[in-house]
Amino acid sequence: ERKEDKIAGYGNRPHAITLFPGDYGDMYDAWEDENEDADDFGDYSAGDDTRELTEELHRQERVRLENKERWKKNSMPPVRVSRIDERGRAFGRGGRKTATARVWIQPGFGNIVVNRKDFVEYFIRLSDREHLMEPLVVTRTCGSFDLHVVVEG
Repeated sequence: ERKEDKIAGYGNRPHAITLFPGDYGDMYDAWEDENEDADDFGDYSAGDDTRELTEELHRQERVRLENKERWKKNSMPPVRVSRIDERGRAFGRGGRKTATARVWIQPGFGNIVVNRKDFVEYFIRLSDREHLMEPLVVTRTCGSFDLHVVVEG
């Protein structure tokens, strides 16, 4: 019987290739070396390799734990310390794109000045005023601090 006849017996799989034992070499030939005796392991000692492997695994585990601790430490947000100047004011700055805002907050009676105007004059819309006052209302500090704001952009 020919190989082609055997392959044709597989039905609708003309792309399938069947390998027969004579089509390829003995798979053990690639592992044999003419210069080495297969039964001779030389001065191989399983204890030395096991000890080295164990030490390497312990070292890798220590490195992994050290990295984990370092990543935990670096992922913590920085501790913010409020700096109060000689006049008792705290300063904050923010911005987006080309706009910047500088804010000075100090104990007072609730006066809010934006670009040298009272915030009621500066913000015509009531919703903008409410948005400005919201943090002070939520923290129950409305009327306890004066704000001086300089906005550009």
